[in-house]
Amino acid sequence: MTDCKRILLIGGPGSGKTTLVNYIESRDIIVHHEISRQVTLEAQEKGIEQLFLTDPLAFSNSLLDGRINQFINATSGINYYDRGIQMCLHIMCLLVILYQNIT
Repeated sequence: MTDCKRILLIGGPGSGKTTLVNYIESRDIIVHHEISRQVTLEAQEKGIEQLFLTDPLAFSNSLLDGRINQFINATSGINYYDRGIQMCLHIMCLLVILYQNIT
């Protein structure tokens, strides 16, 4: 999609990403929300209270799938993302490093 521009919002916990995203969205600008809450809620509906703690890799795979879908479903114009695909890959690399250090 040549007429699509993407802006990725990243930052530490509590840095204001979601607040900024909500403000941007209130101005009728295209926003792709953070999906970890959605992944967590879907897992809870299946009886898994904290998917990230129970199965961090499954949690990260779900995030990655959702964020790839957000990327694919972008529309023309400017698209803002509350975190992105890169964050999932970063978390997955950290999980591999932690796992290697444990075993």
